[in-house]
Amino acid sequence: MLHGEKEKDEKDASPLLKTFSLNGEYIPSLKRNINPVNDVRAFLKVYAIIKSFKPHIVHTHGSKSGLIGRLAAYRAKVPVIIHTFHGHLFHSYYNSFFSSVLKRSERQLSKITSTAIAISEWQKKELCEFYKIAPPEKVKVIHLGITVQQSTEEKNQLRKSFREKYNVGDDVIAIGIVGRIVPIKNLSMFVQVAAELRETTKIPLRFFIIGDGYLKKEVQDECDSNKLSWTNNGTVSGTSVILPLG
Repeated sequence: MLHGEKEKDEKDASPLLKTFSLNGEYIPSLKRNINPVNDVRAFLKVYAIIKSFKPHIVHTHGSKSGLIGRLAAYRAKVPVIIHTFHGHLFHSYYNSFFSSVLKRSERQLSKITSTAIAISEWQKKELCEFYKIAPPEKVKVIHLGITVQQSTEEKNQLRKSFREKYNVGDDVIAIGIVGRIVPIKNLSMFVQVAAELRETTKIPLRFFIIGDGYLKKEVQDECDSNKLSWTNNGTVSGTSVILPLG
């Protein structure tokens, strides 16, 4: 398994390699941001590893690693190339010009991709119908493999411990969002909804933002401008926003 540099606001997943007894190789030049020098180095390194290992299948994840990994696999004549779209960069990340370049690039990459995997039916609809990245017969849907089955006792205990930690009474409705604090997640709307609900209901509410990112200060400022109390990893009374980032 090959992996690159994580972003500052991303959790390090490399310990999972040991958990699942997998061998991994870290490629420092494989980064999310665009840098021609790093990108060429990453391509040459990935290509060299694939050429040496001679895999029958290469499976890529992520936009940058998907670009470099698929091109390297194609250059090394790998028989089967699979790419999973966990998300995409076709809107809300970049301006219209760069978004258009990304879409054209993915359409070309789809020609060398044996199968593309979407994690939901909606994402497949986006890829095939909205952005026309690949034909429907080339895109398969495989939902995220997360085990969510829990006993009622476990759920009740988790609910109890969470509410005790953040001083949330049983009469309070807790509303949360999980994700990076970056533009694509639209945390501004979450704060606006919190402010609007505060004015339209008498039910006690508490809002939780679970994640981190470089827009954290902007979210805090927006809470201030909407006269919403907020805290990090703490407890406050009344309608408020809590950002448990630790």
